[in-house]
Amino acid sequence: MDSGVREYEKVIDSIMDQIQSRRLKIGSILPSERQMSSDLAISRNSVREGLRVLGNMGLVKSRQGSGNFISADMSRSFISVFNMMLMLRVATLKEITDFRKGIEWTLSELAFHNSDKADRLREMEGVLACVPGSSAEDQIALDYHFHLLLAAMANNAILSVIMNSVSSVYETWIADVIHSASPEERLKLHLTHAQIYDSLVSRNKEAGFAAVADHYDIVDAVAVRAL
Repeated sequence: MDSGVREYEKVIDSIMDQIQSRRLKIGSILPSERQMSSDLAISRNSVREGLRVLGNMGLVKSRQGSGNFISADMSRSFISVFNMMLMLRVATLKEITDFRKGIEWTLSELAFHNSDKADRLREMEGVLACVPGSSAEDQIALDYHFHLLLAAMANNAILSVIMNSVSSVYETWIADVIHSASPEERLKLHLTHAQIYDSLVSRNKEAGFAAVADHYDIVDAVAVRAL
């Protein structure tokens, strides 16, 4: 390796090479820190630093008493980026919401063309059935579940990771929005969810896109007043 490479980067390069060559895959257990230190001729502190970086990327997960495993929780990287953008004020929550709306339109488009979504549609129907009469706290959880089901129906791993990441970033914010919404506004949010579900069942793409737009219009209107 290049003599200018920092020691911990040797850990990253080694694991990346093994993933690329398919010697490692999701769920594979990594060698012990002692073994990696010996194999790469670096200190154990450098091994730990490399694993920490890979952990922050969502590529490696540590399990107490079991060691380190290859993971695929890439949403952690996106969450960190989105949160940093908000903290540095190079992005706003409104921009995050607009981005999420754009993703949701794409997810809806893909979901319409996915013929293998019957199980998730039944689960979505169950989520909708729980909303009437539910508390604000329950509605927050149901809202989150509904949108993740829509993402899953798209059957696109990249978009699902991004959607999960965006949802995690603004989870607290949307909770404030739902708490601030009037009963009538909460009902309207529920109805737009129902319309999205109906559009998927009836394969009415235009109605689905309109329902997504209506949903975010309501969110934006409540947010302007509440935040």
